[in-house]
Amino acid sequence: MMDKLLLDPSRQVSRQGKPSSGDADGIDTAFCCVVIVNWRRPELTLSCVESLLRSTCTDFRVIVCDNGSGDDSVSRFLQWAQQQPLGVAARSASLAAPTPVDTEPPARVNWIVSARNLGFAGGANLGLAWGLRQGRSSHFWLLNNDSIVDAGALGALLLHMRQRPRVGICGARIVYLGDSQRIQAYGGAQFNRWTGRGRHLGHGADVKLAHDSAQVERRMSYVSGASMFVSRRFIETVGLLEESYFLFFEELDWVGRAAGRFDLGYAPDATVWHHEGATIGSSSEPGRSSELSDFFMCRSLLRFTRRCHPVALPSVWLVAFLRSLHLGLSGRPRRMLTQWQALFGLVRCAPEEWVSRHLAAASLSDANDGRR
Repeated sequence: MMDKLLLDPSRQVSRQGKPSSGDADGIDTAFCCVVIVNWRRPELTLSCVESLLRSTCTDFRVIVCDNGSGDDSVSRFLQWAQQQPLGVAARSASLAAPTPVDTEPPARVNWIVSARNLGFAGGANLGLAWGLRQGRSSHFWLLNNDSIVDAGALGALLLHMRQRPRVGICGARIVYLGDSQRIQAYGGAQFNRWTGRGRHLGHGADVKLAHDSAQVERRMSYVSGASMFVSRRFIETVGLLEESYFLFFEELDWVGRAAGRFDLGYAPDATVWHHEGATIGSSSEPGRSSELSDFFMCRSLLRFTRRCHPVALPSVWLVAFLRSLHLGLSGRPRRMLTQWQALFGLVRCAPEEWVSRHLAAASLSDANDGRR
């Protein structure tokens, strides 16, 4: 039976950056709340959680937010929890709702269930607000559910943030899970506002290659959304993630809103192995992203540019259009048309409704292929 967990207004932080009643400077010891958003990939989420439980640093709590999966994710989480020692994982899930009710002390691993798909930022904000309300957390770690963390990663991130109090968001050394000798990103990426293109720092480098972490921090435009280690003070000053994007560009928006008030950091001793795109098919490799990823990448790019760099909108739109045209001319017309839906504003429904329609159409197409 589901307990109802509701968000206490006295502890919430708005996306406009109004501080809550909690004060990060009043927290004496470092404690981390790890936030993981699940959408229809319980096996990946549980693998991520299990890697966290092997951490050498034990000053953390995990909150898994199921983002309206509508499958067996929650039942699988609770089945897994029943197999853990008492206190390790909550054996009931909490239903996200509008007023505060606490029914039991938090376990090491906890579950929140959203009735609908709120997008990445919406799901993450449920977890962030939960952690802020608990009052103990000095830091928050937003982890993609298709990640595995090194046992020493949490300790390295906490140490880096303690040594660099101006850092608001810190990135980790992200390695491809399917190719453990190759770097996906040194913490984050550079972003060109005029083209709307980002480039992961260190992408493709050998994991043994020496690199200058200070130079990485100087070049970094934003921290990769696969692993964002955030101070409580940053959230209470800047606010929660912007939910209007639904997918992608939330991290750039966050950094833009914090400009001049916080630095970005990179902890090279913190290693995170990342599947990349296991949930929705995003990819930093050219030509390998899914149609779902294509649509929201274009949609969110235009939304971000309008919000943060409106003068660059014509050039960003033109680059995106030419890239989509190249897809069509190179034999991938479906991907071109999917991107055009975003570029020409052809979709009028809510993002979660578009996702449902897309999945239903894909399922019907698979069924028809199976009958041929």
